[in-house]
Amino acid sequence: MKKLLAIPFFLVFLFGSIDVKSQLYAGGSYVYAQLSESGLDQVNGFSFDLQADFNLGFDKIIFSPTFRLAILDSDIYNLNYPFYAKNFSFSPITAYNFIQLKWLTISIYGGPFISKLEARRAPSILFPAAFISDTRYGAEFGIGFKLNIYDVASVKINPLNLLIGNEYYRQGHINFMLNF
Repeated sequence: MKKLLAIPFFLVFLFGSIDVKSQLYAGGSYVYAQLSESGLDQVNGFSFDLQADFNLGFDKIIFSPTFRLAILDSDIYNLNYPFYAKNFSFSPITAYNFIQLKWLTISIYGGPFISKLEARRAPSILFPAAFISDTRYGAEFGIGFKLNIYDVASVKINPLNLLIGNEYYRQGHINFMLNF
């Protein structure tokens, strides 16, 4: 337990000793998720994303903690099994910029995630009503593009963003964020 408590102090020491440059991005994404092994509770929806990019003094490595709030419901064709969920997640990911131009950056990223999932299943002919309140954790990875618009703004597009977690949790995002 003492080691777990020492991690935040180590991070403060690490960030405090390096010249850190940061940018804040806000945006949204389309989300598709599978919440269990059966696949009966596949949901989709939209999320609000908030991400900070910290350049830690290395040329191509960026630390990007991300907060995401997703509102999800069952697929439109799944009328016999209505399912509604909300998901709040935190991902302290690290990105590697393998192509850096003045106007374009292409990066791959990955890291752990933890999320709080709350879901409700409405009663139907086949299944009774149910409530899920669970913590999911696992790995997040993907590829991203950042377009710099002069020196005043930048746009981040993450066409492939996957979260793979415990209890057969799978979530994919197509993400769009702005920085001014």
